[in-house]
Amino acid sequence: MLLLGVGLTFLVAVVPIARGFQPTNLPAARVTPQVTGGPSVAIDRTVFEYGDVKIDTPIETNILLRNVGDQDLVFIGEPSIEVLEGCCPPKAVLNVTTLMPGEETTVIVRFTRHAGMDGLFDFRVRIRTNDPVYPEQEVAIRSNWLP
Repeated sequence: MLLLGVGLTFLVAVVPIARGFQPTNLPAARVTPQVTGGPSVAIDRTVFEYGDVKIDTPIETNILLRNVGDQDLVFIGEPSIEVLEGCCPPKAVLNVTTLMPGEETTVIVRFTRHAGMDGLFDFRVRIRTNDPVYPEQEVAIRSNWLP
């Protein structure tokens, strides 16, 4: 009878692992780097076109960044936003300073426009890193706000 109780305890402990539990502290070294000899930043999309957007509609842009190199990728400062058209740049949020090889993170840019702010908006998010080949990356965010 005692043996049966131990077996049930074991099953209860294993079920969450079998259903997709993934530890977050596994070393990223198991990933084969695409670039050797240094860090390398890869960005999933460099242009976000939102087209016509109704005033007071929130937009969240998620820019996925990955270190595809074989050394740590270090972010230099916070991402900055340049306004090419429109006004009032939103803030870009990056919650890490370093990515080990194979790791990824997201830069989040949230914004909305209110009455009187209709028209075209064109922002450039600039991301600076220690990537020796592409130390500065640029991502475009464009929208046309309608009343």
